[in-house]
Amino acid sequence: MLPKNKLRENLLKKMLIVHDGPYHTQYAFMLPQFTQPKALDINKEFDLNDLANKDKFEIIFEKDKSQTPEEFKDLDRNIDEDNLIPSHLRAEKTHTTPKENLFMGLAGRNNWKKLRRYKD
Repeated sequence: MLPKNKLRENLLKKMLIVHDGPYHTQYAFMLPQFTQPKALDINKEFDLNDLANKDKFEIIFEKDKSQTPEEFKDLDRNIDEDNLIPSHLRAEKTHTTPKENLFMGLAGRNNWKKLRRYKD
């Protein structure tokens, strides 16, 4: 409800938000989108309509060769055997934590009573 006086225009300028088009960007206010965006055609998006040009495409991962569709059987295979083993089963570590971080964490935990006076 808006007052029907001189304050009406100021309130409208301050409070009314008008968006151009069917979609809004007011996600913070949890407003619903009343229109659904158009679904993208993935074939046009990634230029997959031209399967006759076999030089553009290659197979880099396949789980089972027997389940490959007929239209992809003629494509070149560039399969990396390391990708077939899950990362948690590989022998090498994927990332490590420097020892300085561990020592600083231990020192902070051991001396938290002394350090809490420096807390913001």
